[in-house]
Amino acid sequence: MDDNLDLQTVLSIGLAPLGIQVTACGTATEAIKAIESTRFDAAIIDLNLAEMGAGENGVELGKRIRQHPHGTEMRLILFSGKYDKNLVEKAFRVGFDDFLVKPVRMEQLLQKLHPPE
Repeated sequence: MDDNLDLQTVLSIGLAPLGIQVTACGTATEAIKAIESTRFDAAIIDLNLAEMGAGENGVELGKRIRQHPHGTEMRLILFSGKYDKNLVEKAFRVGFDDFLVKPVRMEQLLQKLHPPE
């Protein structure tokens, strides 16, 4: 989930040939509605979301997703333009599985979506 349409398009185009179906959501509200009606394997969430209220961000959206019955088993991946140790620790505490710093290479993303067992 990213409010940047260009990034949504790049992810959709990059993942589609690999057989990964992408549902792009431009707002947190769209993401929650999508999760209520569909079971997803993963959610890729940007840290900075314009729609989120003061003091909230992609970490808060991830927390809301984890509280939803459909969000308990999906992989949550947070990405941001910079690395912040405290932010990453908070993201893991609320239930994120991984963190990536932008720009994200498709190989990195695929490895996070399908980690080795």
